[in-house]
Amino acid sequence: MADFEIAGPYDVNLIDDGKSNLAIDKTFPVGKHHFDFLDRKGCYVFARVTSAGSTPIYVGKAKEQPIIKEAFNFRNRLNVCNSLSCKRKYRRLQLWAVVQVGKGAPHKSAIDQIETTLIQMAKLENPDLINAKKTKGQNWQIKGVYNSGSGRRSKKAEHFRRMIGLD
Repeated sequence: MADFEIAGPYDVNLIDDGKSNLAIDKTFPVGKHHFDFLDRKGCYVFARVTSAGSTPIYVGKAKEQPIIKEAFNFRNRLNVCNSLSCKRKYRRLQLWAVVQVGKGAPHKSAIDQIETTLIQMAKLENPDLINAKKTKGQNWQIKGVYNSGSGRRSKKAEHFRRMIGLD
């Protein structure tokens, strides 16, 4: 079994040109506190931040190169900034990472599964997620337990969620 852990959140510096255009500062701070995921493989999530909390806007994976290189490639920077620029009120950006723990080669199939799961979870939270692939969720639900959207849960559903470890 492959082990993964959460790294982040990391604040990402945004540059505003004053004309409603945003760019991600290419000099992402790589101080000591960022080395916990800098050279590792795994998945990452860009999230916009407001006073109400964080919302995922893009989920990606890094199987061949380190997360830092994959997350901040030109295409990803452009897509994330375009998403933020159309919604002027979003001016904070964070990066979260799900990194593989331990030595050895990346567990590519696990990384693929994690990315798919994260995309589907993020799509439920944000219908405007940038991702175009892997957004089709399951065609089933357990009401009040899994994939059933918002709304009040029954007492049975709440109990089941606790029993199965979802809450």
